Order: sequence, then C-alpha cells, then structure tokens
Amino acid sequence: KQRQKEEEARQLADEQAEAERLEQAKLAAKEAELGRLEIEQIKQELILTKQRQKEEEARQLADEQAEAERLEQAKLAAKEAELGRLEIEQIKQELILTKQRQKEE
Repeated sequence: KQRQKEEEARQLADEQAEAERLEQAKLAAKEAELGRLEIEQIKQELILTKQRQKEEEARQLADEQAEAERLEQAKLAAKEAELGRLEIEQIKQELILTKQRQKEE
C-alpha cells in the first residue's frame, strides 16, 4: 500500500510537472508571437517613416523647383522690362531726331 501511494504520488508529481512544462511552453509561444508582432509593427513604422521622409523630400524638392522657376520668371520679366525701357528710350531719341530734322527742313 505504501509503495502504491508513493507511486501514485510520483505519478501525480510527474503529471503536474508535465502540466507546468506545457504551461511554460504555451507562455513561451505567446511571448514569441508577441515579439514577432512587435517586430512586425516596428518594421511597418519604419516603412511609414521612410515613406513620409521621401514624401517630405519630394515636397521640399518641388518647393525648391517652384521657387527656382519663380526666380527665373522674375529675372525674365526684369529683362523684358529693361528691354522695353531701352526700346522706349530709343523711340524717344528717334522722335527727338525726327523733330530736329523737321525743324532743320
């Protein structure tokens, strides 16, 4: 009887140890899954961060290009204005010369 009780006690202890190992394995699997999910989330955040950075760089480049275009347009307008001023000045000089010739005739 004593041996039977000892055997039953050992068997119960073995079953409890096995149940504990099973629980530990389940817990380890859950922790591994959480770790995998966390890694996946971090990867997604990194992808989004890089994408936002590229979008910001593209916006900045577009702004710089637009500013350069505005500057070129302003330079062109200034040149056209200067040419117009010179043309007006030339016409005035021609008018003065024409009037002088008319007076001389």
